[in-house]
Amino acid sequence: MTALGQVPDPRSRFTGEPLASVLSLVVAAGIAGATRVTLVLDWAHDQPAGIGLGFGFSRGWTSARTVNRVLERVDHARFDEITHAWLAARGSRRRRASLAWPTGEPGSWTR
Repeated sequence: MTALGQVPDPRSRFTGEPLASVLSLVVAAGIAGATRVTLVLDWAHDQPAGIGLGFGFSRGWTSARTVNRVLERVDHARFDEITHAWLAARGSRRRRASLAWPTGEPGSWTR
């Protein structure tokens, strides 16, 4: 989550939910197969109680609206650069892959 803290926060004001927490949630749920914002939150709510604290959410999981806003506004190139550098520093041999980003209808992602 420290690496994701380097991604510039595109929100005009602080919402009480750190950007790194929202991005970490999206990454973890994406690894688990979530391809839509609603599936990200479904994955989150399926986790054992208290897991949200590990992501930095002190008042429960975030909302779909917040996840959508973050994914629509975040600097995708900077996010990719940071996550790829983090993986490279750990000797990842996996091929580079980009996180899918929302386009078109709210909550839909493309690769």
